[in-house]
Amino acid sequence: MKITAIFGSPVSKGNTETMAEAFLAECAAAGADITRWRLNELDYKGCSGCMGCKTGHEECVLRDGLTPVLRGLHSADVVVIATPVYFFDVTSQLKGFIDRGFSFLTPQWYKKKDMGRLKPGKELVFVVAQSGAERVFHDMLQRYSAIFTAFGFKPLHLVRGGRLRGPSDIASRPELLVLAREKARLVIAGAPSGDRIPEYNLD
Repeated sequence: MKITAIFGSPVSKGNTETMAEAFLAECAAAGADITRWRLNELDYKGCSGCMGCKTGHEECVLRDGLTPVLRGLHSADVVVIATPVYFFDVTSQLKGFIDRGFSFLTPQWYKKKDMGRLKPGKELVFVVAQSGAERVFHDMLQRYSAIFTAFGFKPLHLVRGGRLRGPSDIASRPELLVLAREKARLVIAGAPSGDRIPEYNLD
């Protein structure tokens, strides 16, 4: 099993990374091959809206620090997205990556059943730390679930911790690390996600 882990937080070893690493440690123990990318350490631009990926190119035409990250998703079986909630959304670092993921969609993707260039059926894991209660920011998950579904991913597995206000608050929440390891075992076993993210209504 090949796993690509994408860390969107600018904070090293904070709540989000600690939860994600608990998930990844369980996968590593089962023999997974793991590649980690920390977006804050890369030099890259956001999507330029050039439409080059829809008019003659099969991938994003920008060449920068994000290029190997995007290319690596093609060979990954599992993609782990780890982000805190910043100002009601994912971090700007992660949003830049997701916007560049527009290149995974084929020309006139909105008219097709199979919209993406990635091999369909990849597993997606979202690891989220937030200062608010876990009942809030659900709209964020709806949006990005819809985007990754369009890319061809299976319904996401969610590891989320609420009321994490300081970067080391995770130390007093061992149940979240237990949850991360439990989700890892489900993914390793190929079990479907039990997390129900309401469908995003585009109408």
